Amino acid sequence: MDRRYYGIKIALVLLGLGIVAWTGISAPKGDMRSSMAHLHYGAATEVEVVVLRTSAKVSLAFVEFVHRLR
Repeated sequence: MDRRYYGIKIALVLLGLGIVAWTGISAPKGDMRSSMAHLHYGAATEVEVVVLRTSAKVSLAFVEFVHRLR
């Protein structure tokens, strides 16, 4: 890998950061807190569902294990 490879890689990263910055600047200024709260609530709900499913599977496996011991 030579300097050209790293130069192109750095240019692409800077281009991506520029696009993100321009999008943020050109977006209308509004109250982003409600939108962010919705995203955080959605993520928290997904995590909660995964934890509940996993705990249900673990509980079922434990109960089956105990029944096999009898």
